[in-house]
Amino acid sequence: MRRTRAFTLAEVLIWISIICVLISLAAGIFVFSGDAARRGRKALADATALASVVEQLGRDARCATKRLDESGAVKAGPACLILSVPGEGTVIWRSAGGLVTREKISGDKSVSAPVGRVERLTFASAPAVGRWVDAVLVERRGEKRFRFYLMSEENL
Repeated sequence: MRRTRAFTLAEVLIWISIICVLISLAAGIFVFSGDAARRGRKALADATALASVVEQLGRDARCATKRLDESGAVKAGPACLILSVPGEGTVIWRSAGGLVTREKISGDKSVSAPVGRVERLTFASAPAVGRWVDAVLVERRGEKRFRFYLMSEENL
C-alpha cells in the first residue's frame, strides 16, 4: 500500500491563520489610505476657500477709495469692513461663525453672497487706520496677515 502525502489539520489551520493576518493588515492599509485621501481633499477645499476670500477681498480693497465707519445700521468693527467702491457702491464684508459674506449696496438694491468658509476673519479695529485694509485670517495651521492698499482718490 502506497501512502500519499497530505496536509495535516494543524498545517491547514496555520496557513488559514497566516492568510487571515495578511488580509487584516491589507485592510488596515486601505482604510488608512482612504482617510489620508479624505484629509487631503478637505485641506484642498480649505485652501481654495481661503484663496477665494483673499482674492475677492483684495480686489475690493484695491478698487475702494475709502473705508467707511458705518453704512445705515451697520457699523464697522473687527468682524465687519465697509468700503466705498466706485462703480459698485458700498461693499460690506462680514465674518461670523466661520462664514465670510460680501454684501453690495448700490442705491436701493442690496445683494449679499457667501464668499467662503474660514475659521475666523478679523479686520483692523479702527475703521480709518489709513489708506489700507489690514485683515487677519485664522485657520487650523495658524494665522495669515494681509494688507491691501486702497486706490487713491487722485487716480480716479
